[in-house]
This record gives sequence, C-alpha cells and structure tokens, in this order.
Amino acid sequence: MLVAEIGDVRRFASDDRLCSWNGLTPRHYESDTVVHRGHITKQGSKLVRWAVVEAVQRKTTAKIGHDRARIETRIGHQRVPWRRQYGVVS
Repeated sequence: MLVAEIGDVRRFASDDRLCSWNGLTPRHYESDTVVHRGHITKQGSKLVRWAVVEAVQRKTTAKIGHDRARIETRIGHQRVPWRRQYGVVS
C-alpha cells in the first residue's frame, strides 16, 4: 500500500524530504529571532499518514517506550490518548 501511494522512494533525497512531502513534519514559521512550530501540515496522502502512524504505534522499541513514559510524566496518565485506545490501566 505504501509503495503504491509513494511510488519510487529514490526520488526523495532523504527521509526528511519524504516526511515533508507527505505532510508529517510540523509547520514552521520563522521571523528574525522568533520561531513558531505548529501541528503537522497534513499536505500528503491521508492513507500514507494513517499507515505510518499505525505502524509506529504498533512498533515497540526502547526509544518509543522512553518517549511514552516521558510524555505520560509530563502531561499525566489521564490525558494520554493511547492508554484508553489500548485499554492500559495503571
């Protein structure tokens, strides 16, 4: 499915360019010394974004586990959306 939507991956110089093409990078506004970063741009295919997000959520690595723990600590257990989605009870 990803191959059909993206096509030839070699046309992108780097993985950053591929993410940017598909709208997975945050908006970036910069003026002189002020920088604002927003939500992802969502400019590419919805199907590719959905597939990539699903793949990352299912993949468990030490880094993802560490990031999840860091986010839970920062914003609290009750506000973490994947805890409800996967039925995680603390």
